[in-house]
Amino acid sequence: METAVNRHFAIALKELRSAVTWCCWLLGLALAVQVVAWSLLTYTDMRYTRIVERADEHATTIVTPEERRRQSIREAASVEADPDVEPADVNRQYSSQDRILGLAVGVAGAAGTMGTLALLPLLGLGVVLAAGSATRGVDRAAGAFVWAVVLVMITLPWGLVFEALPFDGLFVSYATLTSEVEAARGITLGGEAEPTGGGILFYGRYLILPVAGMAGITAIGLRFRAGVEEGLLPRENFRLDPQLEKEVAKIKPGSLVGGGRTAGALQSTITRNDEPAPGRSIRQVSPGEPLKRLI
Repeated sequence: METAVNRHFAIALKELRSAVTWCCWLLGLALAVQVVAWSLLTYTDMRYTRIVERADEHATTIVTPEERRRQSIREAASVEADPDVEPADVNRQYSSQDRILGLAVGVAGAAGTMGTLALLPLLGLGVVLAAGSATRGVDRAAGAFVWAVVLVMITLPWGLVFEALPFDGLFVSYATLTSEVEAARGITLGGEAEPTGGGILFYGRYLILPVAGMAGITAIGLRFRAGVEEGLLPRENFRLDPQLEKEVAKIKPGSLVGGGRTAGALQSTITRNDEPAPGRSIRQVSPGEPLKRLI
């Protein structure tokens, strides 16, 4: 039987369901942005650009035979310390896409961390309300809360708090991301270096775990919504006082100015009583008084 208490529980569960859904969307989009940024940094060179010299930037130099002989003597006298070391490429610079990627990764990390911190208490409150209202799907809501605890343990950067933990969470800074990508590819700003090849840890941290996190947050959101669905009322009963709202809906918009139907009837009665009785016209003939009997 529907009561006012159950109606309030249903409204609270509906609000929590919307909040949990928004947190799941926020966390999933943040993980997707980091995966896309990692893929662009790993498989493209959009982070760098090359400065191209134009032919008209330098004046023409005329080299005489004597100058060429002196130059050859200097080159023969010079000794290479390490011929295997390649000089740095000074024309290789960071592009504008590098700043865009850095901003996107920073915003995604902050939004994902805040969404993760807000998700766990919202799920816990939803489980408490579902259990208090004896909702039949409270077991699914509790299961979503347990899986959310596991996701929070993986997502948050616990390594910044506990030095014994080497894992920094799913959301890393842009500097950490670019340094590990450059080490895996063997590409730096100055040129090429010895690549490390990445390995399973590299791909597991930046590809496998974020994709698993997106799948997990989707399952958590759907499971929580299915758990609290049993405690929600039909759409037409999702109001604090349905009977009062039905009466309000029957009132015409124009009657609100006059105070409603009852006030209009009262005003009409008062107006009719205040009007003076109509008098006899001058042209109207008076019948006079009737004849009186003498006896």
